[in-house]
Amino acid sequence: MFTQQIFTTALPAFLQYLVAPTTLALFIILAFFYWRSGSSHPVILKIWLVMFGQSEVNSASIKKFSDDELDLMKFRYLTGIKAATLRRAERLIRWSTDNDIELRLIRNAGEYFDIEKPEPTDSLLNLVPGHVLWRMLPLALIAPFLIISLGTTQYNRAIIKVIATDKYFTIDREYATRPFDNKRIYLKDCSDLKYSEYIDKVSLNVLCEIGSSQAASNALADYIETQKQVALLASAYMLAVFLWLLKGIMRADAALKIRKALRSRQAAA
Repeated sequence: MFTQQIFTTALPAFLQYLVAPTTLALFIILAFFYWRSGSSHPVILKIWLVMFGQSEVNSASIKKFSDDELDLMKFRYLTGIKAATLRRAERLIRWSTDNDIELRLIRNAGEYFDIEKPEPTDSLLNLVPGHVLWRMLPLALIAPFLIISLGTTQYNRAIIKVIATDKYFTIDREYATRPFDNKRIYLKDCSDLKYSEYIDKVSLNVLCEIGSSQAASNALADYIETQKQVALLASAYMLAVFLWLLKGIMRADAALKIRKALRSRQAAA
């Protein structure tokens, strides 16, 4: 209140909401570019041009170095392959062309291909064809738990257990239900006769007490938020594991395709 009496923002209302998302989007784009190209050289060069204009570099060696760095960054950005030098990138392109193998497969092969030499590693030669299928098994196992965990982050009901009866319910401030059941028990209308055929009296009393107590209702709201936070952390962890497993499958699949292409070429020769 005190600060509002002293000053107010000069930005229009719509710009106040636009600035933060735009800044975040710009940061994400720059971070992706740096991760993909492995260098901030193009960004630094643009800053130089803004500040000092299109001034020519007098030194031929520095100009060639700058041009080579830009070419290397373009190669890294387009292919996703982190070649250390431009000469190694050109050597990798020649190997890819000579063996009729896409650079995309080389990128995806990861540890199964040595981009510095360039040539397949020993682990590629020893890779078992069924390796991809074995890696898909844990991926299939974790996928349902990931989906459930992601759904729980948006679930506005608490999952509770009545200790006295050892029964589970989903509940909010309005009503409770048994898991996987659409029959609702409205907490503001707790009647033994109304729900006697559906729920035991002990569980019903506990649920009705939650509905009638403001303290219990507030605790329930806090529990729902905690439940969402735990689900969010679990989702982040399982998503990281899921992507790691998926990356392993993609690498093994790319490596097998490279090996198949090389053997086909050898057989044709």
